[in-house]
Amino acid sequence: MSDASSVAVKVFTMTWKIKNFSYLWQSLTSPPVTPSLFNGETFNLLIDQYDNKIRIRIATYNRLFSPLDYEVALLTSDGSPELSKEGPLEFRFNRTWNYQEKVEILVVPTGVIYGEKRRDDFLPHDALTIRCRLLKRKAECSESEEQFIGSSVGVQSKLFIWTLADFISSWTGGSVHLFTIENTYGRLELRLSIKLEERIIIEMHRDKGEKIFSTLKISLLDADGVARRMTSDSFFFEKSETRQTWPLPPLINKSELVASKSQLLPNYVLSLKCEFGASLGTVNDSETITFPKEFISISKYFDDSEFSKRKVNSKLPSGFLQNDLRCILDTGSLSDFKLKVDSEVFPVHKVLLAARSPVFNAMFTNDYKETSSGQVLISDMDADTIRRFLIYLYSDTIDDLTMENATKLYFVADKYGVLCLKEICVSFLKDNLSSSSACSFLILADQHQDDELKAVAQDYISKHNSEILRSEDWQNLEKSNHLLALETLREICLNK
Repeated sequence: MSDASSVAVKVFTMTWKIKNFSYLWQSLTSPPVTPSLFNGETFNLLIDQYDNKIRIRIATYNRLFSPLDYEVALLTSDGSPELSKEGPLEFRFNRTWNYQEKVEILVVPTGVIYGEKRRDDFLPHDALTIRCRLLKRKAECSESEEQFIGSSVGVQSKLFIWTLADFISSWTGGSVHLFTIENTYGRLELRLSIKLEERIIIEMHRDKGEKIFSTLKISLLDADGVARRMTSDSFFFEKSETRQTWPLPPLINKSELVASKSQLLPNYVLSLKCEFGASLGTVNDSETITFPKEFISISKYFDDSEFSKRKVNSKLPSGFLQNDLRCILDTGSLSDFKLKVDSEVFPVHKVLLAARSPVFNAMFTNDYKETSSGQVLISDMDADTIRRFLIYLYSDTIDDLTMENATKLYFVADKYGVLCLKEICVSFLKDNLSSSSACSFLILADQHQDDELKAVAQDYISKHNSEILRSEDWQNLEKSNHLLALETLREICLNK
């Protein structure tokens, strides 16, 4: 054997992306992959969570195969491999059950993945990406092959604005039905009540069903639609034939509401933004794609943020639905409502705004004064931002994002509950975070009670503290919001 052949290596790379990963509580097996490099041998990746650890294993049904080595890592949001491990694959054939023993190749504490500091790195858009390479050394020639596996954990989700009228004078209790899926999720209902005339209790109730994992975030909205208080929690409903109740952490007391009723109870209406998700912990769908050799980077090709950038900036051919909707926005044809911003008036269509925004939907389907007047005054945002916001609602496109307009669009997307636009803005802001923008980024996250965004800002400031803590922006932050500055300094010290 020549020296060239003795160092030749055949490399098979499989990249497994699992969407909605935080809802995965059962063990998951990837679709099988059969590399052409290894004589038809078939492999699976497996992942499960136990004892506060995430365990990744590999298995094969083949009795005999050539000696292989492995390299496994988790890919971060920028495609970088971290928490990597390598070694020889050593299977032991189980003659009783006719399958190869599963080999454990990586174990990671769940705190590393779900912790505030690195969650956005390892779970961008709640997707975990695993890269596993199998290497056959001393091959006759060097070859490579890649396959991408995409799996999506099934999640039933609902985002809505819950409005409760006459909250002070005559209100005694209320409930809202989320959804019913017989034999699996059961009937899920959200209830709000007042105990001892003071404590406001929010509970989730479920009739019989299978075991499910649920998350719920509730934000108290003020008269301008801005979230002022927030409570959130996660909970397992066990498999049961009887009703189960899940009490949420306290949001606010009735006396606090009354004391700020002009802001928190406009027209005696309590408005709560509710974000609910539930999962059986099973996969909705999976796909496997084999890439030809001319694709250099599989992770780059399937990066969600890159795809979003291409999508929102793409030019659509004439005649597409987006162009037609953009046309009726520009012309105001058949409009039935108006948004007033500064000195400008935007004619809009209630049905489209209601379909795109749960806040507008609540406004138009309830007895709000704006609905009867046929217009709403927006005083906390400039006309250019509202114009960009409406273009996105009508045509699903964004042009020429900058740090300044992305920050403003983030604000309006959060206010009106347009989560897709909010995610696009967050992705852009993260990609363009710098020492000059870190303080404003931190303030934005704090104002919107976005803990994940705040952790990103604080981590960046920690890494660049020698420059940022000497800047004028930081000195202004210390004067205007000393509690936020103190919290950030504490995080920097604790992480050293």
